[in-house]
Amino acid sequence: MRILSSITSKLREEVESVLDKTFEVEELEKGLNTIYLLSSEDEKFILKVHTNPKNKAQWFRAEPEIYERISQELNIPSPNILYKDLSCESYQNMFYVMEAMEGENPEKIKKELSQENLEQILYWYGEILGKIHEISLSDGYGILGREDCGIVADSEQWNWCLEGAMSAWKSDAEDGWEEPPEIEYDEEKVKEILPDKPEPALVHSDNRLDNILIQGNQITAFLDWSHSWSAHRYYDLARAEYLLIDHDLSYKTPKSKQKLREKLFDGYRQNQEIREDWMKSDIRKTYRYANTLWLAAGFGNWGAKLSEKEREETREDILKRMDAEKPEFL
Repeated sequence: MRILSSITSKLREEVESVLDKTFEVEELEKGLNTIYLLSSEDEKFILKVHTNPKNKAQWFRAEPEIYERISQELNIPSPNILYKDLSCESYQNMFYVMEAMEGENPEKIKKELSQENLEQILYWYGEILGKIHEISLSDGYGILGREDCGIVADSEQWNWCLEGAMSAWKSDAEDGWEEPPEIEYDEEKVKEILPDKPEPALVHSDNRLDNILIQGNQITAFLDWSHSWSAHRYYDLARAEYLLIDHDLSYKTPKSKQKLREKLFDGYRQNQEIREDWMKSDIRKTYRYANTLWLAAGFGNWGAKLSEKEREETREDILKRMDAEKPEFL
């Protein structure tokens, strides 16, 4: 267990004062920000602190408000925000505290779960995603940030927004890899294929097993809005399909993955329509390819934590994914 250092003792004192409890504090992870588990005799909480300059301040400010909107408007398992200080006046970093939800991280136990377990989890995931897509927080497109005027996304056109993100991911991969991959695609074709102004929806965009908790077949928590977008809802559905099934559960057989895909879509249809023409559309193929660029962009960062053998295997896997998912028309 890692106890908060003297550098953050002021933050500890503030949180303990507000919640009127004394805590043991364990650092859980350092990624885009720093996350701590606060444990008292009878309760547990999560403390998230803005410590990574790559995660823009307005993005961090949006996250607790999105949690609050989800809790207020939707009947889905989401933690309540108990306290937040986003001003940096009382402490040097923005932070918020939320309740710790019950459940296990399925990413850590996925190979112990039966096909039936996974199918039920994917069904519930699809149903939750469909509910989330009922909400719209901005008329624009892109990563959501909290400004004085409210939660906003800056881009006026979705096709230009996503192509701009794909170009940024391509640059990140080329700059961040020890041996940069060759990534070429038709940027203008992407903008031509994608809709320019679909109805904007709140989308999660980091649809991985690592961002939910489960008990049995039930999802007990839907977590991590650190990079939520205002976007085309089908983009989020395509990301969920690809990241949950084709990435997180890539070891499953094609037949098993198809059943998981059907369950995800069946759950989604409980709250949203899936147009049949979209299933075979160039839009869906473009969204799937965009996922591989996103994986490539992040590899330079999280790949550094892997062993040399794991890093090389993952590098080859991402290269194969980019090649397999790149549509002929791009």
